[in-house]
Amino acid sequence: EGLPPRPVPSFLGEEEIHAAMETFVRELLPPGKVGETELRNKLTGKVLLLENPVRLPSFAKAHDRRLKRQNLSTRPIGSREAKARGLYDIPPDACQYKIFEPLASQFQIYGERALKNAKGKSVSLVAAKLDLTGCVIKVIKSNCPTIVGLSGIVLKNTRNTYRIITKENQLKVIPKNCCTINFQLGGHNVNLEPT
Repeated sequence: EGLPPRPVPSFLGEEEIHAAMETFVRELLPPGKVGETELRNKLTGKVLLLENPVRLPSFAKAHDRRLKRQNLSTRPIGSREAKARGLYDIPPDACQYKIFEPLASQFQIYGERALKNAKGKSVSLVAAKLDLTGCVIKVIKSNCPTIVGLSGIVLKNTRNTYRIITKENQLKVIPKNCCTINFQLGGHNVNLEPT
């Protein structure tokens, strides 16, 4: 059944090659009248690909195209889905203050640019509108005495809280509604009162 392929010598002419191929195909077909009928009806006068690639049926091709479209489509994800996927979580091995120190230096550059573009506005007005992610803050006054004196780099600035990392490599959450924070902005000492 599995006959080894016979190489066709290159010195043969076109007629010899045609005869060798016909012999090869006849050996692959069933013997007798059925094989002759198959040869005559389906193979005579047609191109025979000996290494035919496997083709997917049309429904499989459509399914593949649909999958590619779904994978290529970029849709924004909501905050619930991002939270469910753990996009906001910081891995335990990344909870190190020194990793986020470059973020603090980037915040200083951002703050200085914001002050330059403020054109006469007060520093406290500019500071109130800044995104404090990367800012080194210190709690100077709070209703909760356990967080007074707490300082660190802001990793996440949400609507009601600051999530910071302290120099002791601890993640802390500071509520905005009961704390006065202090930070440096372009050489100015800024206090933000609770909102």
